[in-house]
Amino acid sequence: MQGREIEIKRNIIERFLMRVRDVIIKFRKEVLISLISIVALTALLIAGIIFYEKKNVWDMADFERQLKKYNDLKIDNKEEKAKELAKTVKSLNDVIDSSYWGYINENGYYIIANLYSSMDMLNETRDYLLKYAYKSPKSFFAPLALNRAAIINEQLGKPDEAFKIYQQLEKDYEDCMIIDEILYNLGRSYQVKGEKLKAREYYNKILSSYPRSIFAEKARKRMLLLGYLNDGILKNK
Repeated sequence: MQGREIEIKRNIIERFLMRVRDVIIKFRKEVLISLISIVALTALLIAGIIFYEKKNVWDMADFERQLKKYNDLKIDNKEEKAKELAKTVKSLNDVIDSSYWGYINENGYYIIANLYSSMDMLNETRDYLLKYAYKSPKSFFAPLALNRAAIINEQLGKPDEAFKIYQQLEKDYEDCMIIDEILYNLGRSYQVKGEKLKAREYYNKILSSYPRSIFAEKARKRMLLLGYLNDGILKNK
């Protein structure tokens, strides 16, 4: 009985293979074209992957070469160094613009922002942090960049622009690792605006959701200050 079942199964397989053979013979030209197309597409895919990897390496090497050239400069004069930085940034932007994917394309602006930050050039640092965040919004560092940009706006005396960024952060990055700081900054911004109820609301969010955060302690101290200090003092806390 078992031999009978094996024979039946074998006959089914044989008949299937014979039908496949007949189809291939009947549509020999079409099958050949399909095989050639598959081989060609596979070759193109492999070539694309190889080019992708090599382009990334070239971009990285070019970017690092420009950075090393700048870092090796021995210039004490701040104005001269700022001029050299401007030249370097232009070269780095050229590399970023010529790249279409990869690490440099996604993170180049963030690196430039840090270069400007090392020179305490706040406007330029903020601009490149924003360019980075809007170019790579799904990056792990995007909320960090936006938060830094907002803080710089406050340092530059632009609290309204900072407030808009904090609101955007709360909306778009509610699950990010610095959401406690974002909520604190929103509460602080509302407090500066004189909107004490909104400020208290955000401080309470931190205290209830992130009680062990360092910003929870800061929020607690600000909660104690609410209603006891005038707005002029609050702005400086």
